[in-house]
Amino acid sequence: MNEIDFMNQVRHTLQHLAETLEKQLDENNDIDIREGFLQITFPSGHVWLLNRHTPTQEIWLSSPVSGGLHFRFQEDVKQWVSTRPSQDELCDFLERELSVFSNSANMIHL
Repeated sequence: MNEIDFMNQVRHTLQHLAETLEKQLDENNDIDIREGFLQITFPSGHVWLLNRHTPTQEIWLSSPVSGGLHFRFQEDVKQWVSTRPSQDELCDFLERELSVFSNSANMIHL
């Protein structure tokens, strides 16, 4: 993937995550999106940071639960997949972690 395609894919992914979370989380949560950066803050003080890492063409995630993770876009499945052996998909991973901290009675669906 060339750099422009990578940056467009990251922009699309982070925008999708921000818009979906804004709809599903209550107003006490803070969703902050900027170019190549998404911060999700819960009232408990737990913060998830996602940012573009252009040199490796990855999305890097900092999680208060799991630490640092890297996700690389896989063209064949059109998903961001963890570089760890678990090969978690980014949205599935966030759904599991954020649902635990959400005040909503429903699971988060990304």
